[in-house]
Amino acid sequence: MSGRGDVDLFLICPTVDMGRAGNLNMSMDDEEMKSAFVGALNMERGIYEDSTVMYAPFYRQMTFPVYSARMAEQGEHLEIAYGDIEEAFGFYMEHLNHGRPFILAGFSQGAQLALRLLEERFSDPALQDLLVAAYCIGWKVTKEDLEEHPHLKMAQGRDDVGVIVSFNTEAESIQDSIIVPSGTRTLSINPLNWKTDGSLAD
Repeated sequence: MSGRGDVDLFLICPTVDMGRAGNLNMSMDDEEMKSAFVGALNMERGIYEDSTVMYAPFYRQMTFPVYSARMAEQGEHLEIAYGDIEEAFGFYMEHLNHGRPFILAGFSQGAQLALRLLEERFSDPALQDLLVAAYCIGWKVTKEDLEEHPHLKMAQGRDDVGVIVSFNTEAESIQDSIIVPSGTRTLSINPLNWKTDGSLAD
């Protein structure tokens, strides 16, 4: 917990554990990985800490081999990681939020888990009313996701609230990746001009 302001931030760390110990979920006993975890959060916190009070839980994240084997969207390794995040978010809402508006944010694996949290918990109008925006950066959000979970809404402009802000970057030559498999169309908003119509930002 750190920062200041009238808005909270619930921040989910990206993947830092490359699986060097053979684990498919990060061990909470691995102090070196926990230090890397904090280091990754420190790179992201500067965006937010002057205007938010930040909460960022440790969790048994999926290690990189789970992603490289494309096992990260189902199965026990996802359930372990998501279960920790869901429990931490429940604790935050019950004991720390006190009715304050909040931002939900994650990058890469953090965005994947933030999106699932949105899908499973945010049909609740009370949560929707407190959500400023969900920054799900570096993970795919698809039309199918929105159809299956109609309470989810993508940002259409810079002043929208209660919406998902998402985008990915890939080299023009990339047709298939761990994050965006071949044939997948993702929804996004341009983070420079806040448009969704394909207008180029300078």
